[in-house]
Amino acid sequence: MRTWGIGVLLVIAVGVLWQLNAWRVASSDTPLAGKKFPYLHDIAIAMVQNWPDLWSAVRTTASGALVGLVIGTVIGVALALIAGRSRIWESAFYPYVVFGQMVPTIALAPILLAILRDFTITRIVVASYITFFPMSLNILKGLKSVPDDEAELMDSYNSSRRQTLMKLRIPAAAPFFFTGFKIAAPLAVVAEIVVELSGATDGVGYLILITQYYGPQFASLFWAAVVLTLLLGIVFYRGAALLERLITPWQPEFRA
Repeated sequence: MRTWGIGVLLVIAVGVLWQLNAWRVASSDTPLAGKKFPYLHDIAIAMVQNWPDLWSAVRTTASGALVGLVIGTVIGVALALIAGRSRIWESAFYPYVVFGQMVPTIALAPILLAILRDFTITRIVVASYITFFPMSLNILKGLKSVPDDEAELMDSYNSSRRQTLMKLRIPAAAPFFFTGFKIAAPLAVVAEIVVELSGATDGVGYLILITQYYGPQFASLFWAAVVLTLLLGIVFYRGAALLERLITPWQPEFRA
């Protein structure tokens, strides 16, 4: 109850600050300033009036982000398992992985779009590219976090490498997996928006782009799309947190 109360107070504080700033902008002498930064109730009205288009855009963005997140997670897990077999594999793989992440997404999206010539595939590829890196790093950290005495105990039982991996290292890496998953889930939404800003014909990013193009009279719809982007990122994060609670209930933070 205390956590929810603090959250509600923060939302109210942000809303009050927003309304005060919108009033200040509307009272200025700049032409159409009030249109560029509308009141919250204007954004709510635009959201209700344009809900069919907004909902269609949200579904497009969410579906691409979800598929990209799943693929990026699978790639990240596979890379971490391969690199976790020995330091040689880790030293061989990860310099190239880090090097690849240095390419800005906003520059990569148009290049991939020109190569693939399909917005749906490009969305998924970029989302996978963004999400596999935090997943692989966190899982590798988890696989290497096993204490030496526990590994020695498994050796004393004459367990195979596969048995040690399944019964010791993977359970130890599970909390690290969900740490990376909670980071990667909102990043998948960001990746989708970046691709859609590169010239897509649907999605929330497309709405953001065209409402900016057509001028201040569409500012309320622009902010409605931005708010839905924020909410979509929160939904993805909370979904990842819920999966963590369901799959790894033994963690201390989930115990009564």
